[in-house]
Amino acid sequence: MGLIGKLYLYESTLDANGKFKVFMDTLVGALTDSFPETKCSIDRSHINKSWFNAKLRGMRENLKLLCDICDATDSAALRSYRNEYRKKYKQNIINAKTSMNNRIIRESNYSSRVMWNVVNAYRKNSNTVEADFDPNEANHFFISHPRDMTETVTEGSRDAYTYLNTINCVGCCFSLDLVSPVQVRDGIYSLKPSNSRDIYGFTVSIIKSIKDLLVLPLTKLINLST
Repeated sequence: MGLIGKLYLYESTLDANGKFKVFMDTLVGALTDSFPETKCSIDRSHINKSWFNAKLRGMRENLKLLCDICDATDSAALRSYRNEYRKKYKQNIINAKTSMNNRIIRESNYSSRVMWNVVNAYRKNSNTVEADFDPNEANHFFISHPRDMTETVTEGSRDAYTYLNTINCVGCCFSLDLVSPVQVRDGIYSLKPSNSRDIYGFTVSIIKSIKDLLVLPLTKLINLST
């Protein structure tokens, strides 16, 4: 990896921002060369997405038969059995739908999005509430109200810059200490595991896997910006 030859870190024509850009360009380029993006397709046509299985079909036929018998005879015991069987049939339908949705979510590459699609598919439509004001009026209120409030504030006799210049700062100082490679290494170690990618496309696991190559360049770049 080009990070080993860190000559750009000592280039006098580059400032800290320029050196950091070279560092990141080199790192991203190495990552792209080592792990090029690939596209793959997964054949899921063999997966049965239907929740109405053979067991439910059999229960449906049995329920129809029980209903026909109850219509032809006047038996309280038979009607009670039919009602209990109907409850069991409905519960099995709920279980079958739940099992199918769980399987679809688990087998999806985007489980969170698929989960919400399933939730929204079963969510009942809420009643639409008609607002008694125009949305443009609300936007105008939130835009104009802060302006009206600030216009009523009287301007002070001195601004913030003038006030800060009057403060006695003798003995007060602010400085950034240099960091050591050990501190940078410990900072990388302390990163919490996450599959989220940053703006450069890196995850925490990738950063930790190449920490030995990052510690010295990062230490130099951090100290250059202090």
